[in-house]
Amino acid sequence: MRIRKPSFHLDSFRNIPRIFENDIAICLSSPAVQDILKEASKKHFAPAFQNDRSQFSKSLADQVASTFFKTADKEIALSHIKPTSASEELRSEWKAEIKNSRAFHLVNDAMVDILRQLHPERSVNEISEMTSEAISDATIEAGRSHDLSRPIDAVRGINTVCAYVPLPEGQTDPTEVCTAFWSERSSSTTIKPSGAFLEFLKLTNISTDEWKSAVLEIHDLDLGGELDDDAFTFEIERKQTWETVQQAADDTRPSLIDVEELVYAIDNCPFGFTPLVSFSMPIEEIVHRDWNTPIKVTGGILGLHDFINGSGDPLRFEGEIELSPTISNMMAAGARANDIASVHGFVDQSFKSLVEDITPERGLTM
Repeated sequence: MRIRKPSFHLDSFRNIPRIFENDIAICLSSPAVQDILKEASKKHFAPAFQNDRSQFSKSLADQVASTFFKTADKEIALSHIKPTSASEELRSEWKAEIKNSRAFHLVNDAMVDILRQLHPERSVNEISEMTSEAISDATIEAGRSHDLSRPIDAVRGINTVCAYVPLPEGQTDPTEVCTAFWSERSSSTTIKPSGAFLEFLKLTNISTDEWKSAVLEIHDLDLGGELDDDAFTFEIERKQTWETVQQAADDTRPSLIDVEELVYAIDNCPFGFTPLVSFSMPIEEIVHRDWNTPIKVTGGILGLHDFINGSGDPLRFEGEIELSPTISNMMAAGARANDIASVHGFVDQSFKSLVEDITPERGLTM
């Protein structure tokens, strides 16, 4: 567009106290000047929300995911992301470019002309120096109108580790779900068939009979078998409890992992663990998807992880599992102390997953 020198009329300044800074502001706010500054500012702005792919961006994405799963409110979650401003160095470069532009000189000349009439006590150089800074600052400020970036852009594309935790009856906080055990150390022979553990077996599609058979095969211990007369109290309670527990598996689909592998993994969880399926998703998909719809996850981490003590033995799986998550049983697995990745040395690739929505027509198979 062809830029023309704006014009100001003394009538615009009548009946207004003569304050030099206010008169500069009046000039800059005129529609003609605003149009010129907006056009001139197209090259002089930086997006307020940019993803620099730094560790800070990853931590910020974890924070957004954590708040989103706790509140189910996307706006509250994204409020963690604050706009950034251009550096002083960049602003100095912009100002130098602006002051060499035709638009700047046309606006500056027009403002100096009118301000000399309004403030004859000031020299031309003094007026020009002050209008010069005001115009360049106003041009940079006008650049904000060209910025289409949004808070999500600051973390867009960052894969964030989240986790589905099956909630036993009566529990609503996934961070508090943990298996229980008899004796002083948890293992495959002392873990209790609590709601948390039974939900975990259901998740892996392993029946209680398969579990007991594997423990018997590996440790030569029949969880519901006969006991000697001098059996410990916990052994008696264990036998009585396992005798009353029966949970089948779905014969139409395979187990997520081998039951023998699960026995050995649980033997490596001395303080129990939080049952979960962990997978990575881009953060923008996490905050925008409807978590009331079922999903299919192909590949991920089967969590046998203790967030409190930083222990456990999570297992990578390559098969697929269908889940019916809600916000209440999802958590940001990478936004907690003793997170899975840092404790076990996992890298981003370890959590690589294909996450797909399941259509209502297809339904769940579990």
